[in-house]
Amino acid sequence: SYCILFLYSRGAYLGLCAGLFILFLFKNQKLLIPLVLVGLFWQAVLPQKAIDRIKGTTNEYGELDESSELRLVMWEKGFELFHQSPVFGIGYGVFRLMDFGTGLHDTHNIYVKILVEQGVVGMIIFLVVVFAFVRQGFYLYQKGADDMSKGLGLGLWVSMITLLINNFFGDRWAYLELSAYGWAFAG
Repeated sequence: SYCILFLYSRGAYLGLCAGLFILFLFKNQKLLIPLVLVGLFWQAVLPQKAIDRIKGTTNEYGELDESSELRLVMWEKGFELFHQSPVFGIGYGVFRLMDFGTGLHDTHNIYVKILVEQGVVGMIIFLVVVFAFVRQGFYLYQKGADDMSKGLGLGLWVSMITLLINNFFGDRWAYLELSAYGWAFAG
């Protein structure tokens, strides 16, 4: 939690909150109270830089900050490419080779990236694999033979849901350095 706090990533904050909510809901409902209190009084308990980052989505005129604006532009470009080749996409890794004049070469959203590069076929395969891990994690949590297997199942289930949320704002699953341990754990 400490490391995520100082990443200054709004997507990571959202994923962490969702993961903790699910974890506390299933394992220790008493911990929901401090989580809700932090959610209500986040401006009083979080460091100022984290508060500035969360509030920094828009400027004083209500316009999106540069980071958010560029992501929306890249998503729009991605959907334009998706409509050109919706079934199989434009090819794995091709999007990062394109120049849209924004200085970005990534969609910053795994779902847009997969749709663009691998089309509907790739997205279906990806979602089947991910939701199989979600289902298996929950199944192991419910039906595990001992506390260890139940804990592993709960950990897998919560981490996959957290990553499903977090990857709306990035593509952490595409980088081996970030995801190898998670995929090994899921396997």
